[in-house]
Amino acid sequence: MEIAYAYRVTKVSANSILKLAKKWRSLFDLKESEPILPTSLVEKLADLFARAQEPKDVYEIGFAEDMHSLGEYDPVRDVMIIREDVWDKACMGEVEHSFTVAHEFGHSTLHHGPAFYRLEDHSYSQAQSLHADEHSEEQADLLACSLCLDPDHLKILLRQNVSLGLISRTYKIPAAKLERYIQRLREECGYDLEYMPGQMELKI
Repeated sequence: MEIAYAYRVTKVSANSILKLAKKWRSLFDLKESEPILPTSLVEKLADLFARAQEPKDVYEIGFAEDMHSLGEYDPVRDVMIIREDVWDKACMGEVEHSFTVAHEFGHSTLHHGPAFYRLEDHSYSQAQSLHADEHSEEQADLLACSLCLDPDHLKILLRQNVSLGLISRTYKIPAAKLERYIQRLREECGYDLEYMPGQMELKI
């Protein structure tokens, strides 16, 4: 079930992505301190479409033998495809797999309806130049992180010297993604995020 499309994405500022995540958290009726689990995310998303009288499939489960990645987003059908074993582990609260669902939701939110190209319609050399823009993954990660953990609440947690390992487990953001999230909030969004000794020891 490999998605045979590559696409380019427009540049979006980190602050714009944070605003979009806050909008989604509001639509999902999430409190600032409330994490969102993958099952809850897709249920809330499906409910929004149903209330808008636009029922649609928001995700599909893919067979492991047919997929080379943990999850994919199909921009043609506007649907997230989550590998079956990934979905099962996400539902059990496994951090990386839970984050995969949020990451693919990030793609579906930010990259819905982009110009896309069918790779089979191009020569090999042309296809090589059509790989998805590297920024698309960073964009999806940032939206996923800020959807899972409101940046203002992250600021409170860090000031309370909550360990990053506990934050990672509670809000289902892998350690490396959490570090990158904090870095972008500081460098691109102007957040004053303080650390206490030992807080950067990521033990999960």
